[in-house]
Amino acid sequence: MTKQRLPSLSASETEILRLLWELHEATVQQVCERLPTRRRISYATVQTLLRRLEGKGYIKHRAEGKAHVFHPAVE
Repeated sequence: MTKQRLPSLSASETEILRLLWELHEATVQQVCERLPTRRRISYATVQTLLRRLEGKGYIKHRAEGKAHVFHPAVE
């Protein structure tokens, strides 16, 4: 079995992915709440970063009501 090479990540994408690894799964709001207070990242920016991570193959999501619950797709 060959390993798939994933695209590289920005510093912000890496920060979000690390939080998601800690949380195991989370909504956009839950990720926002876990970011350090010194980081002033808007909800929309976190949502964009999660979508980029999903597009790059690092995470996946499932719908839970109106919210999307994101979870890591890689270890």
